[in-house]
Amino acid sequence: MRVLLAATSFIAACLIAASAFGQEFPYKPIRMVTELAAGTGGNIFLRRLLPDMSAALGQPVGLDNRPGAGGVVAAEAVMRAAPDGYTVLAASQNALVMGRFLSKTNKVDVFRDFVPITQLWKATTLLVVGPSSPVKSIPELLEYAKAETGKVSYGTSGFGTSHHFTGEAIQQLTGVRLVHVPYKGGVGSMQAAMTGEVDVAIGFGATALPFVRTGKVRLLATVQGKPFGGMPDVPALADVISGFEPPPSWLGVFGPAGLPTRVVARLRSGIIESLQAPGTRARSSEEGLELVGNSPSEFRAQLRKQTELIGRIAKAIQIQRTSH
Repeated sequence: MRVLLAATSFIAACLIAASAFGQEFPYKPIRMVTELAAGTGGNIFLRRLLPDMSAALGQPVGLDNRPGAGGVVAAEAVMRAAPDGYTVLAASQNALVMGRFLSKTNKVDVFRDFVPITQLWKATTLLVVGPSSPVKSIPELLEYAKAETGKVSYGTSGFGTSHHFTGEAIQQLTGVRLVHVPYKGGVGSMQAAMTGEVDVAIGFGATALPFVRTGKVRLLATVQGKPFGGMPDVPALADVISGFEPPPSWLGVFGPAGLPTRVVARLRSGIIESLQAPGTRARSSEEGLELVGNSPSEFRAQLRKQTELIGRIAKAIQIQRTSH
């Protein structure tokens, strides 16, 4: 009798497991891990997106904030997860593209460890000078920097950011020498340009535009992205500096390596549907975020191109990788 009961229980468990295995994805809640801290602009975007994504997928999608180590903490959490689609990563370029060139301890390899699902957005980035600056265009800025070699400074939100690499790319392509001054956040660099503490600031459009509108800084160019919010008509940096490619500045969604193609497709369809929600599109436009939603193959190709770009810049400036 006991043998019969044990056998019956075993068969029932197998049937339950087989039933769950055969269910259409997703059949339980999904966890989205992110490097973004609570209260940041990117985190606010995700919390605005997830209700629509949950509705599109038919299951709750919860946000798990794991900031730290330049995005590595979140990335490693998803690397170790089962490739079943129930744990995904919402990440910027920090750990996945820049990190390998900045840290000796960052072992994350975006091509080996992850499957790209789709890019959510890319951010408009602006280059500004202070209101008392004598320069009013990029050509004037370059001439000024050549005349005052090694004395013209540019502020960014930190070392190793896309904005830092933008300044380094400008120097490589034009031959000017600029002094990089990193701040703890984009607002700090904009305030420094406003007061004349630095000559130039490079930062996200959403951070810079309030300073531009109030005349506290003067906009010279867009580094990347589309004009938004009634910003002044200025040239794109690539139209003024030959060969300039903007360093990456985006947010994307990834799964662990080995994630089945059908699961990738289902997740992407839910994300695309949520990106098309009118409220998301309107708010993102106001914030200088260009919604993307590309295919996994397009995203992977972009990642390769951007990794090569950052690698070239890092090699040219002989960037020293840290031990943390």
